Amino acid sequence: MYVDRVITLKIGDPNVCPNREGRSFSDNYVTDKEFVIQCCPNFIYQNGQCEECPPGKFGWDCLNPCIGNYYGLQCQYRCRCKGNMKCHPIYGCVCNDGFTGKNCSDVCPAGRYGLNCSEECFCPQDAQCDSVNGNCLCPAGWFGNHCTKGK
Repeated sequence: MYVDRVITLKIGDPNVCPNREGRSFSDNYVTDKEFVIQCCPNFIYQNGQCEECPPGKFGWDCLNPCIGNYYGLQCQYRCRCKGNMKCHPIYGCVCNDGFTGKNCSDVCPAGRYGLNCSEECFCPQDAQCDSVNGNCLCPAGWFGNHCTKGK
C-alpha cells in the first residue's frame, strides 16, 4: 500500500466536512458506512489544516479553475470586460496581450510585448516587434525568427 500523505483532520476542525461513504465487504450484499474526513468544498488541505482555495480556483480540493467570465476568491465575481480586455481568473479584467493603459487602448510601446507589455523584444536589423507575441516582423531582405538571415 502506498500512502501519499497523512491527513490529521478531526470532525470538529474548521472547514472540515465528514462524508459518509459506502464500503463493500467480501460478499457483495453487505455494505457498511464509514466517515471520510475531508476539507469542505472550496477548501484544500495545506499546512495541516483546511485552507480556503486561492483566487481563481474552486470546488473539492480547489481543482476547478474559474469558468467563463468569473474570477477571484471562489470565483464569485463576474467580469464585465470591454474592448481590448479579457477576464483573468485571479485579477478580473486585464488588458489583452499587446495592450496597456487604463482602458487597455494603448498598443505596447516599441520593443515591448505581451501581458501588460511586460516582456522585452530583441529584434535586430530594425525589425518591428509584434506587440502580442514578440515575434520579429522582418524588414525587406531579412527573414528567420529574429531576422538574422539575409536574402
